[in-house]
Amino acid sequence: NFGVINTYPDSDNNIRRVRRSFKSASDEDILGFPLLIANKALSKPTKNKLSITENIQLINYHLNLQIPQYSFYDVLLKARENDEDYFKQHFSNKIVLIALNNVSDDIHATPLGDEVPGIFIHAHSINNHINRDYLSQSDDRFLLVYLIISALLSVIIALKYKLIAASSIFIGILILYTSTSI
Repeated sequence: NFGVINTYPDSDNNIRRVRRSFKSASDEDILGFPLLIANKALSKPTKNKLSITENIQLINYHLNLQIPQYSFYDVLLKARENDEDYFKQHFSNKIVLIALNNVSDDIHATPLGDEVPGIFIHAHSINNHINRDYLSQSDDRFLLVYLIISALLSVIIALKYKLIAASSIFIGILILYTSTSI
């Protein structure tokens, strides 16, 4: 088995989404790498029968997700020493991803920062699949209701307060919305 590892940046060059599956030239479903790895780790794999909208996953990046990194050379030395305890302690019942993490072609902008190795994007996505911890995009109807309420609130604030205070409150509301949306 193999999985497709492609990532696609949004218009601002940040990677926020990953595809769960792809269509091959022969119209076969090919799982994306994160879903393939997660399915191998789970006893009840995620179904591959996804609609087009479900096929795009918004990555839920966790600031506190601990992703240990090990030098390949150090691990190789431990293997040569037959240090079974080392491998049991660090790798038993774990998903192990092997990648170069300083290759400039695989450094991406994400909500976590501007220089994130691609392997970390996959690690977060795999974690999302295993824990069923995806982000979901707000419904357009919610956005419309939010905009109407914001407009009415802005008019009420503008009528009640001076222009500078009303502008400050409106900018605060705008910042609050943009910080909670994707």
